[in-house]
Amino acid sequence: EQKISASPAPSLVYSELNLIKKTCRDFFDEGLEMILCDHYNTYLQLRSFFSENLPEAFKLLKFYDQQTPIFDIFGVEIDIGRAIGKRIDLPSGGYLIIEQTEALTSFDVNTGKFVGKANAQQTILTTNLEATVKVVEQLKIRNLGGIIVIDFIDMEDLKDQEKVYNVFLSELEKDKALTNVLKISELGLVQMTRKRTSESLGRKLLESCPHCEGRGEVKSIQTEVNELLREIIRTSLQTGSKKIRIRVRNDIKDWLFLNGAKALKQISDDYSIEIDFIPSPLTIDLIRKQAFEVEYLSSKEPRTNWEKP
Repeated sequence: EQKISASPAPSLVYSELNLIKKTCRDFFDEGLEMILCDHYNTYLQLRSFFSENLPEAFKLLKFYDQQTPIFDIFGVEIDIGRAIGKRIDLPSGGYLIIEQTEALTSFDVNTGKFVGKANAQQTILTTNLEATVKVVEQLKIRNLGGIIVIDFIDMEDLKDQEKVYNVFLSELEKDKALTNVLKISELGLVQMTRKRTSESLGRKLLESCPHCEGRGEVKSIQTEVNELLREIIRTSLQTGSKKIRIRVRNDIKDWLFLNGAKALKQISDDYSIEIDFIPSPLTIDLIRKQAFEVEYLSSKEPRTNWEKP
């Protein structure tokens, strides 16, 4: 109010922190060893910001003036790739699979090739303990929020379950976001919520695949071949044409000639049709969604008049 009353109109009385300052404010903690900045003007802005708001961070700020790009020297691009990937490896050989959907985010813990030096239960306990650290780390790195489910490997010993749960809670104390964690269920699941402060890293850096519509899967070649064969029959029956011309992706044509030539000949004989394949611009890289085009020759028109059903 004092600033408003003392400022002439129009004047800026408040503005949100920019991305860099907000990141420094939100992610600063006592374990931080150094803050490097490779842009001099930004470096000066941070010096001023830290001196007024984060004096403990001021002494950690350094200007990076080397020739090698800062992302390369610290492997940031590699870390970004890991942060948007589905698999996170654990120190002993196990791994996490992370799936983010509209409803929730799931962490699936797996032992992988890790068999341990003792018994199976010790292997499971070790893997689950390592997973607790990585799960919390990924929650922060990926900025995950909402409902989160961690599927730990089943533990028969209640003491092991309690140990994993307590270590998980201890790790969560390092997270500034508000969380609510339920006990490990009989199925070995930990259900929790984490307050969402902004979009997750994946939502910011990724977009849904236009070909699989975000499912992460596309039709198999065999499925598309079967659809093509049915479309050939359908076109012949609907149009009465005895000449069918097909534009098809090369991978489908190769599979069809290698594995489906007998079925193709059977259709040709049963329906008394001539089937021609022509070069197609449809490639697996460019148009994964469009597998083929089927055209027919009208018996009432010149041979050059091809039509689509």
